[in-house]
Amino acid sequence: MINHLKNLDNNYSRKLDSNDLNSTINDVCNKCGIEANRLTCLKKHGKEPEQAKFIVSTYHKGICDFCGKKKYITEVRDFFYPDFNLIKKKK
Repeated sequence: MINHLKNLDNNYSRKLDSNDLNSTINDVCNKCGIEANRLTCLKKHGKEPEQAKFIVSTYHKGICDFCGKKKYITEVRDFFYPDFNLIKKKK
């Protein structure tokens, strides 16, 4: 079972590219993850996502890799590996 989960994770991993914002984002807050998932679904499928995030996720206090705010964060896989390049980053 554990090997099956590792293979599943590998199937959804992204190629690392220094010009790709996604390669630097590992942990995100709920707001950033849901918005990135929404925009990814609109781009790929032309409609809102059927599910905004996984039903069960493990959050911890930390800094969101996207917005830089101190919040409760979780892994990007909990938002179905969205494309963060679609969101304009606020500085």
